[in-house]
Amino acid sequence: MAVKINGTIVADLNSSGDSVDFVNITDATGAYDNLRAFTPNIGDVGGPANDTLDFNFSSCSESMTANHTYAESNKSAGRVLLLSLNRNPSGTPYTPTFSANIKWPNDTEPTWADYNNWLICLVCWDSTTVRATASGFGTGTVAETVTLSGTPSSYNSVFGVTSNGVDSLAGWRFKSDGTVFKTNVLGSSYSIQFNAGTEWCNVTPSQTYYLRCTVQAGSLGGGSQPANTWLALTTDRTFEVLDTVAGGSEPTVQIKIEIASDSGGSNILATGYYEATATQESQ
Repeated sequence: MAVKINGTIVADLNSSGDSVDFVNITDATGAYDNLRAFTPNIGDVGGPANDTLDFNFSSCSESMTANHTYAESNKSAGRVLLLSLNRNPSGTPYTPTFSANIKWPNDTEPTWADYNNWLICLVCWDSTTVRATASGFGTGTVAETVTLSGTPSSYNSVFGVTSNGVDSLAGWRFKSDGTVFKTNVLGSSYSIQFNAGTEWCNVTPSQTYYLRCTVQAGSLGGGSQPANTWLALTTDRTFEVLDTVAGGSEPTVQIKIEIASDSGGSNILATGYYEATATQESQ
């Protein structure tokens, strides 16, 4: 839509239809020295330099592809810049770092991990200091936690039951991806995830953790990982019993599992208790 004065168009959409241009203006006087533009994304051609908050612009956005440290330019008292920040456009959250010139309410910078998307308002107090506020939107980064369940009086139990002549397997598998699986009721495969999302790590582990299995009662079967030693959880660790004879005794084991952040077990993060019983029926 054009703007006319005395029948003459003075402002109209440009040929692309995405902005308004001033036209047909002559003999005009005066100054408007804070008419500033929007840049779609920091680092775009024609926009501010990457990682620079340029106060010649009134607003900008940033989809982070790495951890960034932001500088400022063209600061002058009263200038305002709105920054729309996406910390996690590709599934990996990144962290922004602002200079000491940026002053936050109560002198407390936001905890950026609380949210993936932020709207940040920056106001130049003078040519050096910038007052800033930030509002977070959407979900944030999930804090990584290590958790195991069960107690010495209440073991997490699994039973593998098969018919006569079919070997019965029962056990627990602590996987390198942070999940725990147990054998199914037929005692033949590790196909049932246990406490999905919480046991043993709630996210894909970001570091190498270490596991130690201590037998509390019974004995482990031959397909198990070594007990009483710290094992890196860079590979799956399985602890099981196997019943190869119909009827008779039912192999059972009770174990304590500990997970530590170091190979020597000086920083144990979680302890849990698990039981496995394998049964091959006689009929």
